[in-house]
Amino acid sequence: GDGDSDGDSDGDGCFRGQIWGRIDDWIHLAKKGSECASISNDNDELIPSMLAEIQTEWIWIQGELRAGSEGYKTNHTKKSKHDQLVVQRAMEFCRGVVFTHMDCQSLNIMTPEHAQDDDDEDDDDDAIADIRLIDFEYAGMNPRAVDLANTFAEFCDMNNLKPAYAAQYPSACVQDVFFMAYIRENDCALAKDLDDMGKVDVELFLLTMRGEVGKNSLLSHLCWSCWALIQFSASSIAFDYITYAKVRLEGYHFFKEKHWPHLY
Repeated sequence: GDGDSDGDSDGDGCFRGQIWGRIDDWIHLAKKGSECASISNDNDELIPSMLAEIQTEWIWIQGELRAGSEGYKTNHTKKSKHDQLVVQRAMEFCRGVVFTHMDCQSLNIMTPEHAQDDDDEDDDDDAIADIRLIDFEYAGMNPRAVDLANTFAEFCDMNNLKPAYAAQYPSACVQDVFFMAYIRENDCALAKDLDDMGKVDVELFLLTMRGEVGKNSLLSHLCWSCWALIQFSASSIAFDYITYAKVRLEGYHFFKEKHWPHLY
């Protein structure tokens, strides 16, 4: 249950991690829940339709990410050998399997009360150090790009069911700042290498990361749309799970069109 295995691997880490098994499991649970639940007339056609869409897109994105992995050399044959190495290192970093939170959003980030009120620089440093993540229910071993993609998706107003993906998703500049801070905290050797690289190489590395993380955002949106359909059938919490599933599928298609524009 819930993707406890490390998942399949195609040799370069593209399919490693628990996210793959988790989505498979959640699709199964959502189908089972929809078959067993007594749902209203407003949703008796909508939910099966959404589940069918999720299943179709799940098959597609798995094949696309695998093809993207195997086609690395084909996609970059016009780049110099040096550029190919920069891109490859960025891809390998994104696909590295690490411990991930997988639900890093505003309601799961705790900050001390004085973090907003105290202007003293030393206290500000202490406040930053005191920031805590909570709710590790969905944490596990996954490619870091999936967790980064999920975090960036949460920049949009998911909690109020009003995400404006074009306006709220972090800009390229914000993503780059985030990536560099993340790398400095997690991989000192890579951070040093980036410091030693020329500006063009660093920009290529970050561009590659933005693309890889952006494509992995589709996994985040599919995963949470499926979760919402499960909760609609099983949860007693008063929350509009159907609308949440809808906005997540809208996010899926927004980023699918952004990264695979030829399909639209």
